[in-house]
Formats: sequence, C-alpha cells, structure tokens
Amino acid sequence: MDTKLSPKSLKEVWNAFVPKLRDFRKRSRLPLLLLLYPILSWLLLAASSGHEGATNTAPLLVAVLFTGTYTLIGVALGFCLAAPLWASRYRARPADLPPAFRRGLYGTFALVAFMLPAQAIVLGLALYAANPKELWFWTLFVLGGSITATVILLRSGLREKPTVYVTLRAKRLDLDQHPRLAANLREVSENLHAPLPPNILVGLQPETLWFFGSVFCPDGELQGGVLCLSLPLAFMLSIAEFSALAGDALPQLYASTWQRRTELQSTIEGARQVVTNLQVSMQEWRWYPKYFLHPYFVILRFVAVAAIRFHLYLGKEIVIFFVSQFLESRSYADTMHMVETHHVSSASVGRVQVLSALIKEAALSMGMRWQLWRDGAALHPLGEVMHLVLEQHPNFTADLSFPTPWRNPDVAWGHLQLRSDLSQLSLNWCLQMAKEVSPEPSAASLFDDPAGLERELVEIVNSPYVVAKQRAAGAAE
Repeated sequence: MDTKLSPKSLKEVWNAFVPKLRDFRKRSRLPLLLLLYPILSWLLLAASSGHEGATNTAPLLVAVLFTGTYTLIGVALGFCLAAPLWASRYRARPADLPPAFRRGLYGTFALVAFMLPAQAIVLGLALYAANPKELWFWTLFVLGGSITATVILLRSGLREKPTVYVTLRAKRLDLDQHPRLAANLREVSENLHAPLPPNILVGLQPETLWFFGSVFCPDGELQGGVLCLSLPLAFMLSIAEFSALAGDALPQLYASTWQRRTELQSTIEGARQVVTNLQVSMQEWRWYPKYFLHPYFVILRFVAVAAIRFHLYLGKEIVIFFVSQFLESRSYADTMHMVETHHVSSASVGRVQVLSALIKEAALSMGMRWQLWRDGAALHPLGEVMHLVLEQHPNFTADLSFPTPWRNPDVAWGHLQLRSDLSQLSLNWCLQMAKEVSPEPSAASLFDDPAGLERELVEIVNSPYVVAKQRAAGAAE
C-alpha cells in the first residue's frame, strides 16, 4: 500500500500547520522573553557552582541568587497565568471591567518596574559569581540598560487619560421635523426596552453608526450617545429593514453607556499611547553611533543599545499582553450581547428582515471600497447586491471618510454567516431577498424631504472640515 503523500496533500498539511505555529509563537513569545534572563542566570550559577574557585569564594551569594532566579521565574509564569484568569472573570460582568482594567494596568506597570531591574540585578550578580575577574564588566551594560528602560517606561505617560472623540460629517436631526422617523425609532426603542440616545444624526456614510463618547459634527460637540443613520442606505432599505438596523444599534449603544465604555476606551487609548511611546524610544536608540566610528566604541554601543532595547521591548510586550487579555474579555462580552440583541431584534422585526438589512449594509459598505463586480460577473457574493444598487441608484453619493466596521468583504461575509446561523436561515437565501434594493415604500420616506436632506449632506461632505484622527469612541455594527 502506497502511503506517500502527494504534493497537494503536503501543501494542505502545511497550510493547516502554519496558523497553529503562528498562534504558538504568539502565545509563547512573552513567557520566553520573561524567562530569558532568569534562565541565563541559572545557567551561569550552575556553572559557577561546579567551579571550585567560585564556589569557595561566594557560596552564600550563589545560594541567594538561585533563590532570586526561582522567584523571578515564578513571578513571570504567575503573571502569564494570572492575567488571563483575572480578565476572564469580567466576561460576565462588563460593567466592572473598566475599573478593573485600570487597576490592573497600574499593577502591570508596577510589575514591569520591579521585573526589569530585578532581572538585571540577578543576571549581573550571576555574571560576577561565574567569573569575578572578567564577566563583571558586562554587568554594567545589563544594569544600565534595565535602569534606563525603567525610567523611560515610567515616563511613558501611564497616568494620562486622553479624551476619546470622533468627528462626523453628518447633520443632527430634530425628530419633531421628521414625525414618521420619530414614530419608527420610538416604536423600536419601546419594543427593545432600549432608550433613544439624545442625539440622532444622519450622514452619507454607507453604514449605521453609533457612538458613546464625544462626537464633533458641524452642529457642535455632542455628548450622551449618538446614533448616526445612513441616508444612502435608507433608499435601499424597506421600513422593516431600517427598523432592524436601528434595533441592532440601540441596545448596544445603551449597553455601552451603563457599562462605562467611555472610561474603558480612554484607558485603552492611554495604554496604546504608552506602547507607541516605548516603540518611539526604541527607535531613538540607534544601533550605530552617528559620528564616532571606532570599532571598539561601535561594539560597546551595540551592546548598550541591545540591553536598553531588550528591556524596552520586554516592557512593551508585557503591557500588550495584559491589554490583549482584557480586550478578549471585552470582545467576548460584546459577542454575547450581540447574540442576545440579534435574537430580540429578530423576534421584534423578523429574522429575514434583519439578515437582508445587514446584507444590504455590508454590500454597500464593501462595494464602495472594494471591487466586487467585473466583466459581468460577481467577484464576491456581496457584489451581486452592489451591482443592482449601482444599476438602480446610479446617482447616489456616499461619504467614505469614516472607516468601515469590517476590514474586507470576507470578514463582512463571515459576520453575516454568523448572524444567519443564529437565525437558522440560509445566508444564500437571504442574499436573494436582499436583492430588492428599491423597495416601495423605502425607509427614505421616513425622512421629511429626503432629497433636500441629501443636498445638505453633500454640501457638508464637500465643505472643509477637520476630521479627528483619534480612535472612535464607539462602534459600528
């Protein structure tokens, strides 16, 4: 029997192995970095213990260093285990996550401020114990690198709480001037027990957006929550589909308010700035001197920069690891809330309407940014809907200044597949339902004078307006 694998089979095995290898490298990177100095110290101490001269001159020092090495290994592994376990406690308690994250971030910085010098001291003394006459010189670089990196870390801006805001090219609506829209949104709000935010906006972006932080628009600064409707999308949605998208956004916006997501986002933004500052500090320490190029000086500078960069990199990875654990818990809580919201909205509006509305929104969003149709054929399932949109609405205008909630069409399709699985519906069948892109009446009829509103929005989009580069204080679902 021939058991040889074909080239195709080998390629499939390799393709299946590569993601697992990358995941293993990602998960093992921080433990390996944390254990590098302690293990090197242990090897030096083990070698010095077998050396008669070293053992007789400093037996107490070697014993103390062994204890210190084991302590550092225990603290390093304990942090790698404790951070995920602690973050997972808040998956079912999202309202308690922001203060816990803030406290944990301070604790992580305290750990880094302890670990960097402690590892350097143990390694430096281990070098001395291994060879007091020659290796002691390198302890200067190890200790100097750790002290410099610790000072840079403590000055990287941990205590800063940046204000998180976003700017929108959109118009604030007075619901009294749009009675049909007001009645529709209030009905959705009452059915889902999710209050309307104080600010309802409409823009030319292809998606329905919601934000819980500070929002700047031509009407000024808005606080307390913002729901930004999409006028181009409204022309392609039925009223039931429009209600489905509103029903998808309102509960998540309400949950973000009582879960103190603004505080969480501010802390995350602060941690992101710390990581950025550390990265900049690493780049400022050049490997080679700018002017003096004597070989010995180059070697000494290279060793010094390597010691500083290693400690900066280690501190950065510790912060990233801790933040990522809490982001995973936040993502889990968001997913669970999305599932609950989906079921409630589907029961209120209808499963098919929810899916068809989401498909139209994804098709418009992706179709404006990616080529989904070429030479009379769809390059992606969403391209079938987008092609009909371009045929039946050739003159619509879209504002793409705000980033899409999906990275690419495949991510959008995966999200739609998840939602269809939750509804126990065939996504391809819902795709056929979504091809009705000119319903009568359309959701645009909920607005008073939608054509005039579109002209106002086009003027806003074309007018000079500063767009903030800060990360959005909300989400688009």
